[in-house]
Amino acid sequence: MNRITIRNIALVFVGLMLTGLIGWYWFLSSETDDATTLGDARGFGESIPSFSDDSGSTFANIVSGVETNTQEGAGEPARLWRITASPVAGAGFVGSTTPELYFIERSTGYVFRVDPTIRSVRRLTNTLFAKTYEAFVGVTGRALLRGLAESGAITTISGAASSTEASANSFVSRELPPHIQAITFSPDAKEVFYLIPDGAGGFAGVRAAFDGTTPKKIFSTTLSNWQTTWTAGDGIVLTQNAASDVEGSSYVLADSGALTPLVRRVEGLNALPDPYSDALLYSSSADGGVSLFIQPTKTGTSVRVSLSTVANKCVWSPVRPGVAFCAVPTTIPLGAFIDNWYRGVAYTNDSWWKVDARSGAIEELYAGEDPGNLPDVSRPTIDPTGSYISFIDSRDTSLWLFRIKN
Repeated sequence: MNRITIRNIALVFVGLMLTGLIGWYWFLSSETDDATTLGDARGFGESIPSFSDDSGSTFANIVSGVETNTQEGAGEPARLWRITASPVAGAGFVGSTTPELYFIERSTGYVFRVDPTIRSVRRLTNTLFAKTYEAFVGVTGRALLRGLAESGAITTISGAASSTEASANSFVSRELPPHIQAITFSPDAKEVFYLIPDGAGGFAGVRAAFDGTTPKKIFSTTLSNWQTTWTAGDGIVLTQNAASDVEGSSYVLADSGALTPLVRRVEGLNALPDPYSDALLYSSSADGGVSLFIQPTKTGTSVRVSLSTVANKCVWSPVRPGVAFCAVPTTIPLGAFIDNWYRGVAYTNDSWWKVDARSGAIEELYAGEDPGNLPDVSRPTIDPTGSYISFIDSRDTSLWLFRIKN
């Protein structure tokens, strides 16, 4: 092979290498552009969160859906306010004299504080509890956060936003036993009651301090499907989970473990005793319909109300004993409503009504300008002044506030 041939082969080889390198460069450049575009869409282009002020960039990035004062008229705030479009795990009013709402963000477990009177929102904590699926807030600001561990076990954390300067923005917490099936706390948020597997195929009802210390077993059952509430008037109330066309009962649980019937053998039962009087509100889901009943006293005769809603969409007034506020669907979806509603396959558009258990009188409070676009009310809670009701929209778990008075 002569020198000219060798040179030509070398030039061809170098040319092929240069062509390959140029092609590889353009390929990487294209992939980088695609990755940058995808990263921007996922929010990777945002700055690192800062906690230099009361809200911080985490507030701006995560709850950018927080809405401001929407006006109905000249200087008048709208009666219905969507506080945040970001999914919420739970909320509750704090204090005893002024309306102040705390809520727990679902994706982070962060605690936020809302002042309904001026419609301001402030983040209180930056302690991350990812995937908090359910949360409860007591009147003292203490909270219960519930989620799932990597093993699939149900986890429950008890705690509160720190009040000390050294640990500002933190959530001081303590983990409760795993696998708790249902939990509630006392009206003063000093104790909890929960149902937990007893290791023998049944379930134990345990009463403990709010942080889970000093547990005491007070109840045993073979059933796990219970709703638990703790009211100032009745104490711990156990109600069998509602199912359409299936009879259920509700009981008051004594410290001795004895059950006193509150409502018995009602199809698709949801029960709501009034903490401030002897009145009782309950609903039935059967034959594709929903019925609401009131009792002026626990032993009185029940009267059907001409409103089709479930008791879980109602709250009792803390300042007007015997008066309840109920979210009422404009229409009831076809089928086994309570089953489909709990499963998240049926939704409603709810207006607000006032129900007087003593007189049986009902009054519509709010129907909105577009009744077909109202939120689906779940987990309503009322502030201590009886002025505001917060609730979660079942469709997207966004948080809303309803102002009761005009």
